[in-house]
This record gives sequence, structure tokens and C-alpha cells, in this order.
Amino acid sequence: MRSKFWRRMFLSALLLVAPYLGAAAGAPDQAELSAKFAAANEAYDKQDYARSFALFREVAEQGDAAAQFNVGNMYKTGKGVPANDAEAVKWFRLAAGQNVGLAQVALGVMYADGRGVPRNYGEAVRWNRLAASQGVALADYNLGVAYHTGQGVARNDAEARKWLRLAAQGGDPGGQAGLGRMYANGEGGAKDPVKGYIWYSVAADGGDQRSADARDSLEETMTPDQVAAARDTAMRCSQSKGKECD
Repeated sequence: MRSKFWRRMFLSALLLVAPYLGAAAGAPDQAELSAKFAAANEAYDKQDYARSFALFREVAEQGDAAAQFNVGNMYKTGKGVPANDAEAVKWFRLAAGQNVGLAQVALGVMYADGRGVPRNYGEAVRWNRLAASQGVALADYNLGVAYHTGQGVARNDAEARKWLRLAAQGGDPGGQAGLGRMYANGEGGAKDPVKGYIWYSVAADGGDQRSADARDSLEETMTPDQVAAARDTAMRCSQSKGKECD
């Protein structure tokens, strides 16, 4: 498992694609804002990032939460505008305040990384909890890492396993790999090589080569009956998208 919070570029190639029309209820013309939002998405898809940013910002300034998130993300990644972490935080915070779960995760990651704000793991945990309460699997993963490493909370591997399981069941690949490791190593509860194999396999099916290697190494310590049971359950788990994994 990674020793720190999730660090990949946050949605660098995928923005929220529909406006939060209710968030801009005071705007003079909802149809115009929706048209600008759609034009911004179209420009982004065509890699005309400068035009996309300008349009998203127009909509964001009218209070639309999805556009605010997109503006923050473009400031973070430097697409269409020079990268500026402080501006990214500003816009993420506006969207997060309107209960956009992905913006809450993004703001939490900025606090965890100390980008645009002083590093503060407690704040990182707080924002990820808010996102997790909305069912954002990535937030579940970040909370699992926080409990595993003791960042912003007291270290507690049982809690880490709980949050990673939620992330894994929600389809987060980091959660699947991390849960596999916790079962395989007996972290946060009893060692269970069969469940470790299952979750490593699900992560491997998603393209994680490290999980594939870890699964293959774990298989060498298992009995033939354990391997057969694990393979059968792993197939059902993958096919059910994390719902039938026991």
C-alpha cells in the first residue's frame, strides 16, 4: 500500500461533464450557462484547453459547482491556464462547499500533499470523510491509507481494513490492492490468504501488475483447495464488480 495519500493527477483527463444547475439558481439564464458548459466540454475534448478553461470559469463564476470543480482541476493540472495550486484550492473549496464529492476528495488531497495550503492531515481526513459519506470510493481508500499510516488519525489497521474494503467494493483499484495485502499479511485482522488472493486478482484484472505479481507469490504458499476456491470467488467478484466476493 502507498505510504501517503493518493497522488496521481486528479481527473487530469476527465472533468465533470454536466452542470449543477441548482447551484447557479440565481444566474440570469440557465440555458446559456448549460450551453457554455457543453461548449467547454467540447473544447476540452478537442484539447483547446484555453477556450475550455475560459468557458468553465464563466460558468463557475455564476456559482455552478461542477464548473468550479473543473476550474480547480485545470488550475491543478495546468491545462488551459498556468498551474496554480492556491487557485486550485480556492475553486475546489467552493465546489466542496456545495457537496461535490470529488471536489471534497481533491481538496483533501491538496491538504495531504501541502499543495496550495499548509500540509494538514487532519483537514485531509475531514474532507475525505465528507466525500466518503457520499459514497466516493476514492475517499474510502484515502481514509484506509490514513488509518494504516496514522496520518491525521491514530493508526488503526482494523479501521484501515474496513475503509479499504469499502473502497474495494466501490471499484477503487488502490483499495482492492491494499485490501488484498492486508488479508495476505494479517494486518487489521486475521490472515486470510484466500481473501488476499481474491482481492489481488480483482486488482490484477483491472490492470495492476503489482497485484498480479503479489497474487502469484501468495499462491505459492496456498494449498490446491485454497487456490481453487480463491480463483472461483475471484471470478465472481470481478464479474459482480466487487459485490460477490465472499
